Amino acid sequence: MDLDDKQIIAPVNATKVMQLAGGPQMIQAVPEEYFLASCAIRALEDRKGQNLDFIFSVYLPIQIISLNKSGLCVFVDLLGFSASPLSIFGSDILETMKGYDELSTKNDLIELMQEARMKLEAIAEITNETIPGLVSTPSTEIIARILDWPKRDFLEHYSLVLPRIIPELDITEISARLRESVRFLEEFEPQIYKMQQMIEEKILELLKIHESTLSGKIARLDQRILALEKDIMQIESRIAVRETADLSTQLESRKIALERDISRQTELKKKQHDYSSELIKLQELLSSLINRVLPIIADARTQMLPFTSSHAVDLELDQNLILLLPFVFAGFSKKGRLRIEIFPPSVLDDAIDKVSLRRDFVDPFYIYSENLEILTNWLRKRANHDVNFRKMLSSSAKNQNLLALEKTRTTLIEGAKLLLADGLIKESVLTQFEGYLKTIPVHKIKGRRTKLRTLALGPDSDNLCKVIFHIGDNSGTPIAGAAIDLGIFFLESNERGRIQVSLPKSHYEGQVTAEGFQPKMFEFNLPSTNEIVIPITLDALSQEEKVAQSLDNLIERAKRIDLIRTRLRKAFDDHGATLLNTPAYRSSLIELLNELGHDPEAWITDAKAQSEMMKRLLSGNEREDGIVRDILHLAEASKLTGGIMLFSELLVRLDSKGWETTSDEVETILGNMAKDGLLQGLSQLDNGIGLVTFLPVALTDDPQKILLFASQNDGQVTIENAVISLGWTEERVKNALDLLVSKGVAKIQKSYSKSTQYWFPGFRSGTE
Repeated sequence: MDLDDKQIIAPVNATKVMQLAGGPQMIQAVPEEYFLASCAIRALEDRKGQNLDFIFSVYLPIQIISLNKSGLCVFVDLLGFSASPLSIFGSDILETMKGYDELSTKNDLIELMQEARMKLEAIAEITNETIPGLVSTPSTEIIARILDWPKRDFLEHYSLVLPRIIPELDITEISARLRESVRFLEEFEPQIYKMQQMIEEKILELLKIHESTLSGKIARLDQRILALEKDIMQIESRIAVRETADLSTQLESRKIALERDISRQTELKKKQHDYSSELIKLQELLSSLINRVLPIIADARTQMLPFTSSHAVDLELDQNLILLLPFVFAGFSKKGRLRIEIFPPSVLDDAIDKVSLRRDFVDPFYIYSENLEILTNWLRKRANHDVNFRKMLSSSAKNQNLLALEKTRTTLIEGAKLLLADGLIKESVLTQFEGYLKTIPVHKIKGRRTKLRTLALGPDSDNLCKVIFHIGDNSGTPIAGAAIDLGIFFLESNERGRIQVSLPKSHYEGQVTAEGFQPKMFEFNLPSTNEIVIPITLDALSQEEKVAQSLDNLIERAKRIDLIRTRLRKAFDDHGATLLNTPAYRSSLIELLNELGHDPEAWITDAKAQSEMMKRLLSGNEREDGIVRDILHLAEASKLTGGIMLFSELLVRLDSKGWETTSDEVETILGNMAKDGLLQGLSQLDNGIGLVTFLPVALTDDPQKILLFASQNDGQVTIENAVISLGWTEERVKNALDLLVSKGVAKIQKSYSKSTQYWFPGFRSGTE
């Protein structure tokens, strides 16, 4: 298989897990000779009367296809062992749904709605198609986990990369279609909801325009009809007294005019009704079709989950990335019949028993995961039942047999000696193994090892160890922005929860922190320069802990600002404005200015010109500082009301603490606190009432309570029924709903005939 233009990930054959007391698990590579010698001796033990003809390293090529920028990917085995059914969607409907921005007439709107309807009907009728080579759970999971293993920098010439069966052009097409389908599934619901809202607004706009156009005509006809009816009544009264030819003629002409105007009025009203009913009927039909398609889209997303992985691979959408999954093949023969046994990626068991009187050999390796047996069985079945595949293996074994190559025979013997030193084989086994190797003719290796173009770090010096951290939560989801503090090193994880760094050999102690998670202490030791992988799992904070942490941060921030002010104030009293030129105090001043949201350099320049600026900045105000501290203490109680409090209630509570405040004074203090980032701010509601927001609603459990309420009401919520059922204020309900809308969890459905409704697609019945 040609690897020249590919990015390659080639994990080692075997690993061991190390864990220091109180430290995280570390995944280290097992020396290759140790694992290969174990495989060779195991094969000799399992000959079952057959000859052991060959052993060689084999790699199963698996294409890694990146689906989106968030790191979602799928795996395709290039030998086509698997074939998975999947619904694939095109993205042309998304382009159609964006066309509402250019609508100007009724016909334009109807045309777009009809086009969207046809495409939605096509979606409703979509069926699965088979994707060759697409790997599904549990194999997806195990492949993703093996990606965390230490990697090879070279492929030895004696290793065999199995030739691909699925053509590269097919992979290119599969990649493009899968990415398009994923983009469709990600964008469909937001786009369709936006389209629905825009169509409804456009219908209201067109109806308003059409009604204003016809209403003048209908109003004038109404006046004329009333006037004609009055004239007819007067003429009929006069005829009753004395009928004349002129009166009869006038009466007849008035009746004809009245009949004509009534007919025109009826025609205009029908036209107005037909205009609106056509649009509304088509809108209802489209809405019904959308409700039919939404469960199909939800099912398609669920259907794709077993095939996808959010593994932390730094992979661009257009990268040609191949995972070479390592196996060791052993070939046995008897009377010309070949049998293939396969040793998959394995883990070293340090706690295994040693050899004894009854056991000459103890295999220290176990298969990494039972799920890996699926892939192993695919290979074993192909090797033992596919004539062409078996022929290819036999041919490769002539030049790649580890038992026959001069260099690898030495490697196997060295590995066997390590097994002997660890008490896993008896000396008699080593002697027999060396004797067996001497019976096999020696071949020299032809060719050189191939250096891989991997995604690893750049070249390290000889005394550095490459360390890869994978940081995630308990569900395995990567945590972006997690910080590792190792004292002299401060590292931050990328969007896939991954940190790669080269560290000197040493013992390390550190802490991992991430917003919304419990901090975690850990330690590890780097005794050698071998690559290691350290997975770290963080526990999420509860809602109460998040609120407490946020309040603690606010209070600590206030204390820090006060401390810096106090220190600088003393320095200012002692040294005056010269502290601006003192490096130690200048750095503290810059820190304070940054905390307060100022541009430090610009502020200091102005302060040098205006000496009073420094004094005003550092002047103490015990009353204001005391009120600030009490407001922060009151903030803790606000978590019970969704992180908000009426301004009037805050004034009452401050007075109860002994402060005789005015609304202007407290409003000024709240404004300063908001600038300092100590609270969200003071706002005014539509009815003129002031509202203090201490915490972002995301930090409270209000959204969860709204979700629970929505789940009990078939996914529909109005502000009015939430206020009544939950006993909250209208402002508190609206804060929580607005947050859920901003996160895409809830949708707003405004109506000219009903109250504004918030609805939750995740809770809507699929039968609607």
